Amino acid sequence: MDYAAKIIFFSYLFNHEPVSCPLSQSIAMNWSKLIFIIFGISHLSLTAQTDSLPQSATDLLENVAQDAETESVDDNTIFDALEAFRQNPLNLNLADDEELHSLRLLTDIQIQNILNYRELNGPFIAIYELQAVPQLDLETIRNILPFVQIKSDFRDYHIARKALFGGGKNQLLFRWNRTFPLRKGYIPKADTLQPAYLGDPNRYYFRYRYQYDNRLSYGLTAEKDPGEPFFKDNNKSGFDFYSFHFFAYKTHPRFKAIALGDYQLNLGQGLIYYSGFAPGKSAFVMSIRRSSPILRPFASVREAQFLRGAATTLKINDKTELTAFASFRHNDANISEPDTLDPENEIYISSLLISGLHRTKSEIEDKNTIKSTIVGAALRRKEKKWQITFNSLYEHLSAHLKRNPKPYNRFYFQGNRLFNHSIDYSFSLRKFYFFGESAVDQNGTSAHVTGLLTGLTRYTDLALLYRHFPKGYESLHAASFAETNGTINEQGLYVGLDIRPIRQWTISMYHDIWHHPWLRFKVDAPSSGNESLIRVRYYLRRNLELYLQARKEVKETNLPKGQEAIHGLGFKQLYRYRIHFSKKISRALELRTRAEWSKLRLPGIENPESGFLLYQDFIYHPWENPFSMTARIAFFDTDSYASGIYAYENNMLYTFSIPSYYEKGMRTYLNLRYRPFRPWTFEFRWAATLLSNQNEIGSGNDLINSRLRTDLGLQIRYIFGGRR
Repeated sequence: MDYAAKIIFFSYLFNHEPVSCPLSQSIAMNWSKLIFIIFGISHLSLTAQTDSLPQSATDLLENVAQDAETESVDDNTIFDALEAFRQNPLNLNLADDEELHSLRLLTDIQIQNILNYRELNGPFIAIYELQAVPQLDLETIRNILPFVQIKSDFRDYHIARKALFGGGKNQLLFRWNRTFPLRKGYIPKADTLQPAYLGDPNRYYFRYRYQYDNRLSYGLTAEKDPGEPFFKDNNKSGFDFYSFHFFAYKTHPRFKAIALGDYQLNLGQGLIYYSGFAPGKSAFVMSIRRSSPILRPFASVREAQFLRGAATTLKINDKTELTAFASFRHNDANISEPDTLDPENEIYISSLLISGLHRTKSEIEDKNTIKSTIVGAALRRKEKKWQITFNSLYEHLSAHLKRNPKPYNRFYFQGNRLFNHSIDYSFSLRKFYFFGESAVDQNGTSAHVTGLLTGLTRYTDLALLYRHFPKGYESLHAASFAETNGTINEQGLYVGLDIRPIRQWTISMYHDIWHHPWLRFKVDAPSSGNESLIRVRYYLRRNLELYLQARKEVKETNLPKGQEAIHGLGFKQLYRYRIHFSKKISRALELRTRAEWSKLRLPGIENPESGFLLYQDFIYHPWENPFSMTARIAFFDTDSYASGIYAYENNMLYTFSIPSYYEKGMRTYLNLRYRPFRPWTFEFRWAATLLSNQNEIGSGNDLINSRLRTDLGLQIRYIFGGRR
């Protein structure tokens, strides 16, 4: 159906009785249904909130933190992408699959259905036409509404240079954080009279960024972590970390993307390089495919997850494009001094460091100690129903990497040169969508991942993923879908199912099994494991949500000392049960309540550990009011850190926290946001943790000699130029 015919068709629906449309039965709807969709979506667009992440994103982040057993998931990529699309909504009549994936709010099946619908029926004429796209439910439409638009003007790919560099938005942002009371690392030691941390306990963050739509971005980011020197010692220039980027996207008919300075590189399914956000298993069981664009601007503070140099994607023709990239940067590493008895007398690296922290003398000594050079290319051929990409990457380190000679390290990469090549692909066959990647390293060892996404029926979606990572496969920057990090020493099969049995109800479940053919850290034999999750969810528009979730993980690990000779390995079993309820009391106020239990059985230990978390959230976003607020009060009781429970916390704009609630006590926080007039936004955060069973919090240099920990934060944002 061409564009003019669609306008006539929808105009006819407004003024006549319904008729059948042989070209697209899915959009042939009667007058009352069309009015309902228009009214419903118009109402939703008024109530949609964009100051916090969607539920799908927060769930993914919680699982990343839980699987990594860390509170630090320092990645504002999702915030940056959604804020960019909020300021400059994505035109659904022009967006390709990469841009739709960048929203991170759509599944691969939904994206393919949007593209297929557009190809069959022509451009969208109104946002409510999304209702006609198969498997695009009202909730998903509500979620993407603030970030998409329907435009019939197709000339926006041709941008005048004056508008490109002068018609965009400039943003200045400054953030301050500090924890009270002082941690042990700031207190002078009795023997040296010097503290372990050489800097003050303040965290400073600064960012300037210019953006024109989603086509041009450049800016400077700077950060000082708590404990790092500021304008002294090794940081006489001020901040500990600086990052500059320039990124142009679809601003030239030949150059699809140009990246200068710092940028992200994402190849295939992550078998050879992937620096973007790469989550694993979650209740969003269909989100298993790596789908970020090959090149993206880097504006984060993850000091180890980017390339520094230049890259470009060149359009050879309408179906073929070539991406070339080069990076030259310093990395943190532990340098081992040469052995005087060694005839080669060679300096080597014992480990690569990714924390980005430079607080103590030893951490500062490890800063930027080696040079890393990465070059490569990706050649892609893309047709309507399939695409294939050939990737190649070479990396050179200025010193040899020699890992600790432990048995589990035997097959990890060691040396200073690394070659990787891969082929990644995707194709659709009727309602089946296949994807995958096969890679080979310099030793000829190959790794593979292949997956299938399909809608079995209108109400049932299926996801399958098989991975095979040999114990000898070598890659320093792989981040494929897996149980463990590193894309090595694992074979596994994932099955996910999403069922919508009746309206407003969803049942999501997955089961994942894996095997490690070689030893791992704290696992002194080949091992296996499995993980299952089920979530039953009820959702009523944006007014009410209730879900029940159960997650079980079983994996082999070493037995306690003294029992190894009996069986060697035993099963570690972790169970988590959750009840989550949210209710929109009014257009301005939403309440969220969660209760979660954990139960941990460790091998060789008779009594299991347990944990409990209960929290109440208050989200206050009055319409057309400069003031907004989010708050939480939480109570928790766990036997140890191992049985702790991670939970996403709202924070200031462009940042978030995912603390582990462990020991026994309560935690509360309050976030205030005030916009007195459009260019300015002021934010304040207060958070406090009070333990009832301990007199101190943390350990090592991060130890706080008090049962009360208080975190404060301030943030100021100023936007000027362009539309706000």
